[in-house]
Amino acid sequence: MRHFYGESPDTPRRSIPELIIAVYIVGTTAYMAAHLPYHWIIFSFFVIGALLVFINNRFYLFLAAKRGRLFALAAVPFHLLYHLYNGFSFLAGITHYYWTRLLHRDAHNGPVEAEEGDLRPK
Repeated sequence: MRHFYGESPDTPRRSIPELIIAVYIVGTTAYMAAHLPYHWIIFSFFVIGALLVFINNRFYLFLAAKRGRLFALAAVPFHLLYHLYNGFSFLAGITHYYWTRLLHRDAHNGPVEAEEGDLRPK
């Protein structure tokens, strides 16, 4: 079964420079994996990165179809960086929201009781 963005059967075979680049990438990844420190935190970063690449597979295939394989490969680190700083900004926003909520609650010394019939908080 061929993917929608995959090559058609009448496209020529892979060229030698593409094969050299593919072997280089696989070799570099294997070398890095063999020399990493064995710690669960480092392993979890690689698992999360692999999951992000797997989840966004269709996006990378789209880039490869429109701009070429090397462009799609070059987009992977920038796309992972995009997810990283979006995660940091989400954490900063959540922290800011709860921090200001905590400060306002302490400034009022607890919730104020509303009078009967009055639905507005005081």
